[in-house]
Amino acid sequence: MGLCRAAVLLVALIGSCYGEQTLLLRKSQDTPSVESRFSVLKAPAYVNFMKTSVPLPASEVGPVSAFALGLASSKTLTWDGLAPGSLFHRPKASVMFVVDGVTSGDKLRINSQQSSQMTVNGATPASRMVNTVSSGKNLASHVSDLFGGSSLAVSMSSDKDAAVSAGARGKGSVSMFYDHASKQVVGTPASSPFAMNTEQIAANLAAIQLPSGFKFDQTSMAIVGNGVSVLSMAQEESASFLAELAALQNTLTKLSADSQMVKDNIPDVLTFTFSSLKKLHVQFGSDSPQVQAAMTILSTVIPQAADKLSTLYDGDAIVQVVEVAFNGASFLTHGSEVSALFSALADHRHAQTLTSFRADLPHIRLSHEASFEVACQNAQESVSSSSSLEVDCHASHDSSSNAAGRHILAVKPVVSNSTADSDMYNLAFVRGDDWTAAFTMFLIVFLIITLSTLAVCYVMWNMDPGSDSIIYRMTNQRIKMD
Repeated sequence: MGLCRAAVLLVALIGSCYGEQTLLLRKSQDTPSVESRFSVLKAPAYVNFMKTSVPLPASEVGPVSAFALGLASSKTLTWDGLAPGSLFHRPKASVMFVVDGVTSGDKLRINSQQSSQMTVNGATPASRMVNTVSSGKNLASHVSDLFGGSSLAVSMSSDKDAAVSAGARGKGSVSMFYDHASKQVVGTPASSPFAMNTEQIAANLAAIQLPSGFKFDQTSMAIVGNGVSVLSMAQEESASFLAELAALQNTLTKLSADSQMVKDNIPDVLTFTFSSLKKLHVQFGSDSPQVQAAMTILSTVIPQAADKLSTLYDGDAIVQVVEVAFNGASFLTHGSEVSALFSALADHRHAQTLTSFRADLPHIRLSHEASFEVACQNAQESVSSSSSLEVDCHASHDSSSNAAGRHILAVKPVVSNSTADSDMYNLAFVRGDDWTAAFTMFLIVFLIITLSTLAVCYVMWNMDPGSDSIIYRMTNQRIKMD
């Protein structure tokens, strides 16, 4: 197959830590891939990222954030760009801005030290890249479990899956996403103070300091640039982006008004995922005014939010930016072939609309109930001999693109669905990642206490009170007689 021919390999990937099956689309060598980027905007003085030419593996973005926060991870780091931290200081918060859908022509103009900017090696979905910290856990869940659910864990995105996958389930956790049906930002749990209706979305958008040449018009509910409406709430993809901006501003307002949320000794995890950028690429094109306006606005809004959050945490917050590459932009020219694959995977794909399906490219997410073999067969049958796409479900893939690392602790145990099954098969209960460490600590302490008790008992058993005890000798004195 020549290089000029657009060939795509559908490669089977191992499911992520959340049990998701994924197909990966790869172009032939005539189309270079776009690299993802990782930047650190703010960090305390005791957290040092060293200058290195080695790219950061995609599967280690989450563990690096955990180690920078002073926490351990079950994954072993191979990247050497993070220096050892302080034993006496720990950051109060980990803040991550995820811009999902950056192409070769996009560039976030953010100010960070050169040593804190690095490329990310591996074509990996954003949910896997930033959320894989330990087996079955993201950073927010990892921190929340360590501190009994008291950690503040905020996750925001217009996409529900992205918001939930980066969140936690503790009492201090909240996930926000945009509901297109009700045109509201919905919070999980439902009683979350971060939820917003249409009027609150408009009020928060009006409070944002937009870059020069842009302003929000509350009458038309749109951001106007140079007198022209570029991003409007009346358009679905644009509304998703505006809802993400409003949710970010609302979070900053709530945290500034209630200092008790951040003034504690428990580290917080805040994740803001802008997943609407890929949909803008799909709907309007990479060179459209909508995409250019979105990138310009993010280049201004993200540094402003980083400064405010760093001030709220008294400079003890790590603020990171992950620009996730959108290598699926080149597939958008194959409209008929992509539509055929979308129809062929109707009973197996995760995306419900063609726009979402195209936005996920080059990754095709399958539903949890889907049969991988049947999905591959349907995809092969949908591709004709004259098609410019080629389906290969059994080709080997680069291990760097798989964010779910091979680790003994990553093996998921089988969880029984009922107590009767557990009693019948005598199944062991599910243990966490820190079970081994906790068992070792309890065993060592038990042995120390037991041996100490035996030693004391032995000494006391063989003790002569008259000669070995100073108490009896001091109290058994003769009375002086004249």
